[in-house]
This record gives sequence, structure tokens and C-alpha cells, in this order.
Amino acid sequence: MSENGARRKPRVLSPEAKWEIFLEVTSRETTQAEAARRHSVDVSTVIGIRRAVKDAALAALAARPGRRATERNWELEQAQREV
Repeated sequence: MSENGARRKPRVLSPEAKWEIFLEVTSRETTQAEAARRHSVDVSTVIGIRRAVKDAALAALAARPGRRATERNWELEQAQREV
């Protein structure tokens, strides 16, 4: 709450600002508390940004799995080389 008892309007961050905060904190350039102060947001906002980026990255990686590993038949490969 502000000095007069009224709640202050929450700050809306652009996606670019959120990305900047994420990079600052994950690169250990600054702490979560310092980033929150610098961008005039609560520490819980910084924590939420980090969580959202992690969840989005995991979802993106799960949606596009890599090539499926195939079992190698070592005996067959050896026989083919000998022929």
C-alpha cells in the first residue's frame, strides 16, 4: 500500500522487460531483489517471470522432441562390414 493507504496500480511489464529481468537474474548479473527494485516490481513478480520462462521452455522442448534413438544391432553391423 502507498503512504495514504490506497493500493498502488500494478506495473505492467512488456515481454522485452520481462526477458531483460530474466537474463539479468539468470546470468547472476544481479539478485532477484535488486532486479525487482530496479524495475519497480515486487520480488514475487521476478520469481513468477523465472517460473514462466522455465515452464514455457520445457513445454516448447516437449512439443518438439528430437529424433528418436534407434537401437543399434552391433552384430548385424559387424557382419555387414565383413561382407
